[in-house]
Amino acid sequence: MAVGPVVVAVALVLLTPVVYLVISFLRVLVWSRRTAKVLEQFPGPPKHWLYGNLHQYDLPKQKGLFQALEFAEKYGKAFRLWWGPVRPCLTVVHPDTAKQILRKSDPKPGGAGYDLIIPWLGDGLVLSKGAHWSRDRRLLTPAFHFEVLKPYVAVYNKGADILLEKLEKCAKSGESFESFSVLSLCTLDIILRCAFSYQDDIQTKGRPYLYPDFIFYLTKEGRDFKKLCAYVHQLADDIIAKRRETLEGSKEAGSKEMAESGRKHLDFLDILLHAQDEDGNTLSDVEIRNQVNTFMFAGHDTTASTTSWVLYSLATHPEHQERVYQEVQGILGGREPACLEWEDLPKLKYLTLCIKEAMRLHCPIPIIGRQISAPIEVEGKVLPEGTIVDVNIWNIHHNPDVWGDNHMEYDPSRFLPENMKEKDPYAFIPFSAGPRNCIGQNFAMNEEKVLVSRIIHKFKLEVVPDHPVEKLAEIVMKAKNGIQLKVIPRA
Repeated sequence: MAVGPVVVAVALVLLTPVVYLVISFLRVLVWSRRTAKVLEQFPGPPKHWLYGNLHQYDLPKQKGLFQALEFAEKYGKAFRLWWGPVRPCLTVVHPDTAKQILRKSDPKPGGAGYDLIIPWLGDGLVLSKGAHWSRDRRLLTPAFHFEVLKPYVAVYNKGADILLEKLEKCAKSGESFESFSVLSLCTLDIILRCAFSYQDDIQTKGRPYLYPDFIFYLTKEGRDFKKLCAYVHQLADDIIAKRRETLEGSKEAGSKEMAESGRKHLDFLDILLHAQDEDGNTLSDVEIRNQVNTFMFAGHDTTASTTSWVLYSLATHPEHQERVYQEVQGILGGREPACLEWEDLPKLKYLTLCIKEAMRLHCPIPIIGRQISAPIEVEGKVLPEGTIVDVNIWNIHHNPDVWGDNHMEYDPSRFLPENMKEKDPYAFIPFSAGPRNCIGQNFAMNEEKVLVSRIIHKFKLEVVPDHPVEKLAEIVMKAKNGIQLKVIPRA
């Protein structure tokens, strides 16, 4: 009986995904055997034939963070772990081993959580690699020059004004607020203004939350996620096209557009549209969209996380909160409106210590991954190309050999110049380090200083006593059940 073309076509459609999965699995298996020979020379916990070490490493729960500390105490500066049966990984937990990895420009590995953000970010600076990454880094660096960052302080203050209005309602009602959700909307509002000069009622409208997993795209939520990504991309494309059309018209038209929109500075989009490489090539609209989306991701949730943990640290340590208040009051006392200016930021010396200590203790980005692009020696062993390495920033920031036995205590004085002069530069790496460090770290620090200063200047912060705060170490460090804070108006 002849097999019809329709049956053959259906069979091919059904078999293609299976063949793809088999080939992918075999490729991973070959790769894992090659790297496993080297990684098995490193110490590490015994592995299960199926789970690897997943059953011994309870991430993203807080328990997993402390398990990693136990591994570091037992196995030293670098140890081997298996993520399932065929994915070996080296974890580095000390400045000596971290610098071997981070001083190169090796890319992020596939998987390890990074795949979850590809549909949104595309091939932006966070995920790009090789010559593409090098070109992007050169083109984007001028966007973070201090002369570009300077006008953004006014944007931070506008975002803070809306945030303070929301907190004022909590102060009057006596209700607490959940810091991550409130600050995420604030930092999203700010980043949209800085990236696109896009203004909307972000802090009052809210936003959707979606989290994809292995079968996510087969679900209704997965299909909705694709639609929302398409919507965000189309919105970005429309803004980029309109701005490019304006800029290509004439300089006068560009100036008129800025005047009509009320803008007094170039935003991130303006700078990308003007960027040219050494051959005179400009970025395409898709490349610009990827970079702007990357800028929004990297400067949004991470900044909200950091600011949340800073506020939590100050709320749980009222003596440090009072010192920050006195410092801010010395700058803003009697000023109307009570907004910070660019020249004020370097004066916030004690607040800077408090922010750094919160980033050390709570670690907004707990773990970053790298995939070795050329053989490299770590602890006397040569890692082959393709080896996946986790730089456990949480562990490095809590290594007792580096930070002492009191590493779980909040002590801003650690970051006084006299206490840091003997520290390895890779001992404190909240923004990563080396050539692939966070290009927007000054933008983030400035925003955090403004938001925290404005909040502490207007309100006294207290924690909700019966609300436990337990860490959740996802791509960005959050709290399992959020952080509930109360605000009390200052007299």
